[in-house]
This record gives sequence, C-alpha cells and structure tokens, in this order.
Amino acid sequence: MLENIKVISLDLDGTLFRSDGTVGRATIDCLLSCKRRGMVLVFNTARPKKMIPGAFYEAFGEEYWVFSNGTTCLKAGETVFHTCMERRHVHPILHSLHRKHPSYFFSVEAHGQIYTTSSCDTTNRKYYAQSTVIDFMESQEINKIIIIAENRDFPVGEIKHLLHPQLKLLVTEKGKYVQIMPQQVSKLTAVEAILSSLHLDLSNVLSFGDDLNDLELIRASGIGVAMDNADPILRNAAGFVTASNDENGVAVFIGSFLLPAAAVSLSSSPSPDNC
Repeated sequence: MLENIKVISLDLDGTLFRSDGTVGRATIDCLLSCKRRGMVLVFNTARPKKMIPGAFYEAFGEEYWVFSNGTTCLKAGETVFHTCMERRHVHPILHSLHRKHPSYFFSVEAHGQIYTTSSCDTTNRKYYAQSTVIDFMESQEINKIIIIAENRDFPVGEIKHLLHPQLKLLVTEKGKYVQIMPQQVSKLTAVEAILSSLHLDLSNVLSFGDDLNDLELIRASGIGVAMDNADPILRNAAGFVTASNDENGVAVFIGSFLLPAAAVSLSSSPSPDNC
C-alpha cells in the first residue's frame, strides 16, 4: 500500500506545525525527500493564505496549497479553484453576529483577505484581520466565516437555524473555532479535484491530520494518519497514529515507513529515478 502513494496531504495546525508555529528541520527534510522522489505535496489547511508563515510558503510555494478548509486552491501561486458563498446566504448570519453577538470575534475571508468589524487592534493583529464596517464586509465575495470563541462557549444553535442548505457549519478545536463555508467544499473535495487533474485516485493519497475537519479525508485516503495529539474521533478513524506535532510526527511516519517503501519501489523498477 505504501508503494502506491503518489500524493501527500498535510494539515498544518496541530499536524505539520508545532505548538510554537514552527516546522521541525527533520520534517522539512522529509518533505523535500518526498519531492525528489516525485511525490505531490498538498498543504491542506483551514487557514487563508494570509496566515501562512512567509518563509514556509516560499519554501514550498510551487506545491498545491488548499486554503480555508477546501474553498481555495493554488498551485505555484496560480488559482486552481475558488468557491464563494452567495451574498444573500451570508447576510443574515453576518447581521446576527454583528448585532446579537458583539462579544465574540468574527471575521470573513474573501480572496485571501480577512475582514472583521472588531475595533480591537490587538485581536485584529492576532488574527491578521483588517477592521471594516459591516456594509463593506457584506459586499465581498466571501468564502468562509469564522467565529472565534476563546472560552469555547459560542451558542452554535443560534446560528445553525440561519444556515441556508447550501452552507455548512464546522466546529473545530473543541469549540474554539466555528466555521461557515459552502456546503460542497471540504479538504476531501479539494484533494479529489487535484487528483482528477493528476489522473490519480484516493488510493494514491497519504493524509495527515489532527482535527475533525480532517476526518473525511483521513477516512477516504489510501493511508490516513492521525497525530498523537489528534481528536479521539480522528484517532479512531485513522489507519495509523504517529507521534504528536511537537514530536515531528509527520517526519516520524514518513521517515520510518514511506521513504523506505519508496526506496524499495525504486530499486525494483526497471528504470529507477536518480534520487
């Protein structure tokens, strides 16, 4: 099964990124080794592009990048696809958040930018958000709404009834992040779109993740790997569990299993690549 892997999908927060937001040297070296062996890397995150550390993005900018839980995909800086929500579907939600829940920080993502009605400079800087007025926010082509409840106490039920059938709500980080997106998009559908262009299928995918927005993809991949720090539901669904993000779990799995298997596959090929 490992010899069949052609594509690696990598969640960022809690998976590739350590708790301090860095990526270990061992992990970077493993990913570069995978690239040299012709494997396709897909960085698959809930973050918009604006929140990706610049140096890391530049190091792997030629690869596939899936942002905002599958709404947007770039390859070598060029847009592969971008899915937005209809304005008439998001307006009732934005008005409710703005008027009824002003104590919660919320923002929208639109074409790589992040907008909020919050006037707190400290919070806005923390979440890379630009302060604006609700009318401007509503005029944008929005691909994701995110509500951040530091105390994990946002009344989700008060928003659910406002959701149009073409929208969906996703709660991650045990309630800290409440995200609203187009119904048809996910990390899984993004990878499926990439695979279609590569003439591959999900059996060719190795995926890593730690939270419930990774669940569909972990279940569907040829090999799904949960981090040791992952949500228990994800751990139970994964085929394998590797070390935690702070212990370079991605590098542990790739270095211990995938690269040795790839080396065996290459050595048995009639025309091996020069690695």
